[in-house]
Amino acid sequence: MRRSHMASSRQRPSARIGRLAGSVVVVALIALALWWAARAVPGAGPPVTTAGLVAAVLLVVLFGLVVAATWLFTWPAAAPNEPVIEEPWFAQPNLPAGRGVPRVLSICGLAPGAGSSTIAFNLALHVACEGLIGQGDERRRPRTLALLQEGDLTRRLNLSPEPLQTYFEAHPVSADDSLVELAVRHPAGCEVLCLASGLLHAHRLRLLLEAIREHYDLVVIDCPTADPWLAESAARLAAFTLLVGGPACESAAIAAAETVWRRGSEGRVGLLLNRVAGSFRLPAWVGAAFVHWAVLPEDPVVLEADGAGHPWALRQESRARRALAEIATAVLPDLLRQEAANAA
Repeated sequence: MRRSHMASSRQRPSARIGRLAGSVVVVALIALALWWAARAVPGAGPPVTTAGLVAAVLLVVLFGLVVAATWLFTWPAAAPNEPVIEEPWFAQPNLPAGRGVPRVLSICGLAPGAGSSTIAFNLALHVACEGLIGQGDERRRPRTLALLQEGDLTRRLNLSPEPLQTYFEAHPVSADDSLVELAVRHPAGCEVLCLASGLLHAHRLRLLLEAIREHYDLVVIDCPTADPWLAESAARLAAFTLLVGGPACESAAIAAAETVWRRGSEGRVGLLLNRVAGSFRLPAWVGAAFVHWAVLPEDPVVLEADGAGHPWALRQESRARRALAEIATAVLPDLLRQEAANAA
């Protein structure tokens, strides 16, 4: 169960004082109403003088003050910084720790619009900004590359698939490290290559990875549903694959899990449920179908950032960013030692 340092929901002192003053006013009004009623009813009793009325009101107000003061000082004091237990907004990731450098991760969408592109881009960016490699004076940030499919996100990032497409037309059977020069560096530190749909088949992907492997500590491959051949090739070449789907992706996820178990690669594949509401509970079928899984919460910051072509991995207020950081630390502990140490 997660805790949040939100202000306590109990009454603050200012609110209590307001209620105290309101109680005194109500008591005085009741006394005044009783006095007018006594004067209006014939034979109700001896006439009440103004002095008597004032004395009665003062006695009632005094009694009300004593009762209200007792209530005020015996009520538990508010603790604005007290941690209060609230519903978890995403589940802890259950993912394996990968070792060794370099690494290749595959992010595969289970349905159109699942979010594989934005997750691949922001994951690579997060590692580039938060990771740390080496010891002492040789420490440096990891160099990461995101291979993104052409689409809305790449257009907002002003990326074109033409450079890579032209390269493979000129190099049909081989590739060299000049491919690195085609990558576009994002101002935050991650490098990006845009892929045209159907451009990379198994042979080209293998050539590309072999050519750039020495230049990057992490390569994240975006594999959309519309390109099953790329997803198949990437799953075979990547150290780990995350299948991305929404909370209602059960049929597609179970079908993918059957293929994974049939190949005996269940240890290298995990399910990432994206855009999950805060009251979400992990369905039983997830644990039955997958050895590894993780969750990204629904987050308006993601929609805003993606719409403007900005990374939400840099937005501290983003709930999805915090979940992605936990996922990255679980899968890539060697690259994120600094963040893991801080979290501890």
